[in-house]
Amino acid sequence: MLPDCEVFSFYMDLRMYDRNFEELYYEAQQKWGVSFIRGRLSECAENPDHSLVLKTEDTLTGRPLKMAVDLMILLVGFVPSPETRKIAAMLGLKSGPDGFLLSSDEHLQDNSTTIPGVFLTGAVKGPACIVNTIADARATAMQVRTFLTPP
Repeated sequence: MLPDCEVFSFYMDLRMYDRNFEELYYEAQQKWGVSFIRGRLSECAENPDHSLVLKTEDTLTGRPLKMAVDLMILLVGFVPSPETRKIAAMLGLKSGPDGFLLSSDEHLQDNSTTIPGVFLTGAVKGPACIVNTIADARATAMQVRTFLTPP
């Protein structure tokens, strides 16, 4: 939409975790001209003209960078919500070192917990794409149905 716009994406860790996501990363670079720079922002200050001056380092080359930009967007990694931690503590559910909830067996019972009738699905278990989240929700719904249906 803005062909004269330059886009720089500074990252510390970039993961393409699903099918075809690697192609989106390459398309962003090749077709749309997005520059991905592995680096850490160390300083941001406003100029009198309201543009921003960023000081950062390209950690792959070890070069310090200084650039003026019109707009900066800060994003954080995906973290569990405080409510997830409260629910885990209240019910005695296990969580991993990253704070996301752990199922009773991530390979065979990915949505089950050690508490009968308590199931996990979606973002409480960690980041996931929409397609996997929907599949996970369907699997959990089937487990709940089985749990509620008398033998």
